[in-house]
Amino acid sequence: MMKMRVKRKELSSFAPLFVFALFALSVIAVLLSGAKIYKENNRRDSSSYDRVTVSQYIATRIRQSDRADACFVGDFAGNESQEGDTLFYREIIDGEEYLTRIYCYNGYLYELFSLAEDEFEPRDGEPVIPVHSLHFRRSKGSIEVDIEYSDRSNATFFFTLRSDAEVAE
Repeated sequence: MMKMRVKRKELSSFAPLFVFALFALSVIAVLLSGAKIYKENNRRDSSSYDRVTVSQYIATRIRQSDRADACFVGDFAGNESQEGDTLFYREIIDGEEYLTRIYCYNGYLYELFSLAEDEFEPRDGEPVIPVHSLHFRRSKGSIEVDIEYSDRSNATFFFTLRSDAEVAE
């Protein structure tokens, strides 16, 4: 009978330790799953922010330049065409022509403001936000923008130019 009491005492002192260990493992599991959910939500929110920011940035720049013959598409050097990887808008300031270039370089959307006759390299601009690629198409009355975001998702936007409608009337 003596042996039976000793075993029972050992088991009864082990039970609280077992319950505590089970509780600790549960807490760790909840914390790890919460951290995983937080990380995923943060990544998704960041990606969503980048998408909205890129599209709104380009939309704002197009709307700001929506004047007759001010907005055009071409290559970085300024050669105008129907399609290209650079969006330009021109301004006349104190009698001199300036160009603002919107383009993709090294995984970022860049902007470069300069005199029209000055020559620059793509690296001379200011990086704005991560983006994988940009492509612009200009047609009468609109600009189509194809964007490949840094997460490799794609979007296409169409912007109607009011200035083209005014010129046609």
